[in-house]
Amino acid sequence: LVDKKLQQDGWTSPPTKYNKSHHGFDGVYVKTAKNGDIEEVLIVEVKTGSGVSNTTKAGKQMSDDWTKEKIKQMMNAGGDAATTAQFIVNNYASVQRAKVRIGTDGTMKTNHVDSKGNVVRTGGTKVNNGGANPCQTP
Repeated sequence: LVDKKLQQDGWTSPPTKYNKSHHGFDGVYVKTAKNGDIEEVLIVEVKTGSGVSNTTKAGKQMSDDWTKEKIKQMMNAGGDAATTAQFIVNNYASVQRAKVRIGTDGTMKTNHVDSKGNVVRTGGTKVNNGGANPCQTP
């Protein structure tokens, strides 16, 4: 459902899974301008029914720490996942995060998420990701 909706809205989706357990981001979507410039990169986590976000060893889901760990795992996996991870790192200033909840009736609700993994706004447009790229080493 999420793939179909975002693709209808002009987003493309590079590979994000890096093993048979399908670990990685639920989705990474890219919106490009007519001239080919990257306008936005959207990292998406999908929850269904009453599923809730998790706090993991790497931190709160969708936080900078969690995102950095997922990117590291994708890089270590190699192949398409590593290519997508490097693309995210290279375009981090354009990264947005969203949690999409799919209700039992099939409706979708999008919540924008900040760099700490907190929902900051429902629907709408971009959220400031704080500007700092947690994936770059100082």
